[in-house]
Amino acid sequence: MASNQKLLQRLNFLFCTPEERIFKKENLTDTNTQKILSLKEKYNGKRCFVIGSSPSLNLLDLTKLNNEFVFTVNRGYMLKEKGLLHSSFHVISDTNTFKDNNSKFEQLENFSDKIFCYAGMQPPIKMDTYYFDYIQYQLNKECSFQNNLLKPLIGYQSVIHFAIQIAYYLGFEDIYLLGVDLDFAKNKGHIYKETDEETQRQLEHSIKEAQTMLYGIKKCGEFLKGAGVNLLNASPSGIVDSIERVKYETLFKERNNE
Repeated sequence: MASNQKLLQRLNFLFCTPEERIFKKENLTDTNTQKILSLKEKYNGKRCFVIGSSPSLNLLDLTKLNNEFVFTVNRGYMLKEKGLLHSSFHVISDTNTFKDNNSKFEQLENFSDKIFCYAGMQPPIKMDTYYFDYIQYQLNKECSFQNNLLKPLIGYQSVIHFAIQIAYYLGFEDIYLLGVDLDFAKNKGHIYKETDEETQRQLEHSIKEAQTMLYGIKKCGEFLKGAGVNLLNASPSGIVDSIERVKYETLFKERNNE
């Protein structure tokens, strides 16, 4: 098992660019380890929402989330235009994200409390940042879900899967997906005006990798069910049917009556 782990680490290192290797050495420090450990199970028993960027979010009242624990990803800070005033955690894993023209990442500083960032890149913003590494599931078929944030998370071609694994590590008991539709063939684009680079990435990457992303949601759901954690789909549309669907509006009825 130890030899297998060393082989995986070697493969993961070989698949990185020279720039990523440099950043990993700078970011995966003892200080980062202590910061990660301080968050373990900190939110035990609570619920959270992991929000993607599918256009179906236009069908939902996002202001209902302003008193919830929320994970946003990529350019999710643009959801402020749709009524989401704040996110608790923001996750970024694509090394190209910060390079987009008109990305407006400076808005993230006043939008999210904490940022979880792939260690192979350096955010161009000053925030409370927690770094993680990852490995694609094809290279580590013995592990479908990583429950230890200090080890490489399992990648399924979407940042959403990293957010789910982070949410589990933090102790959340109910994890709701929103705007994670993965029906790119029928419903392209984002809820916000995308950059030209985002459009290109969706055409060249997301559409081609949709089945891998769907498989990843399924594997995450299977692991979490065994761990006594609920992974639920609260999106009003889409093709993610491997986990239980719930109606978004019903999630707030009891709280509104209190």
